[in-house]
Amino acid sequence: MSETETVREQFIIPETITQKHAQYFYSFFKGRKDVYSKRAGKPNPKTGKTGYYTQCWNYWKPGICPKYEKKKIKCADCPEQHYKELTGKVIMQHLTGAREDCSDVIGVYPMLPDETCNFLVFDFDNHDDTTNGDDYANTDELWREEVNALREICRIYGVDILTERSRSGKGAHILGFSDGGNIALVFALKYPERVDHLILNGRK
Repeated sequence: MSETETVREQFIIPETITQKHAQYFYSFFKGRKDVYSKRAGKPNPKTGKTGYYTQCWNYWKPGICPKYEKKKIKCADCPEQHYKELTGKVIMQHLTGAREDCSDVIGVYPMLPDETCNFLVFDFDNHDDTTNGDDYANTDELWREEVNALREICRIYGVDILTERSRSGKGAHILGFSDGGNIALVFALKYPERVDHLILNGRK
């Protein structure tokens, strides 16, 4: 048995994904249900990067979708927009991840129409366009220190979080629930050199 197989056997518990898992997942990452995005199945030929695209019933339909006619317009401003709803089936496909090109991976829109949200995400990936390639991999190990610092702040303030390793393996996302606005402020004050933008919503 290889080292990889040994680690997989020790730490990965096989489990069949059910609708109950989908409901539990959405209870944490509750966002808009009237719209969602999906990861493209292949990289953009111009940039070499793989993006997420808003799901619309009219996307790329001749005579309807402006993008088909090569018109530059945002989906949010399109008069022909007909967004697909986020359903349990879509979430199930995301969780099972059957497609090798990862085109079943979805993105939720956390900001609700009333401008509130249920969770915050802190992104510790590398977003320097000159170095990150397609996987946003960090070029150093500083992200580990930053992630651990934020985790400790959340522990001190009693905020529930989840830490997710990036696709590249060289970065992370921290997902905060409840008092996330205050945690963001504390982190920005303690590590101002690590903060480019700060967006707060519903801070107490």
